[in-house]
Amino acid sequence: MSEYLGEYKAVYKAKTACADILGKAQDGGIVTSMFAYALEAGIIDGAIVA
Repeated sequence: MSEYLGEYKAVYKAKTACADILGKAQDGGIVTSMFAYALEAGIIDGAIVA
């Protein structure tokens, strides 16, 4: 139990392996990498993020 996070089972830290995304990312770029993969693989047609 964390005072700030509440109850949780695990916490993970991730960072993209794509240098292009990492150079432009605010944080680790992992969400951008997942969306880029999904777009390239044809899993999704587009993504709206904020």
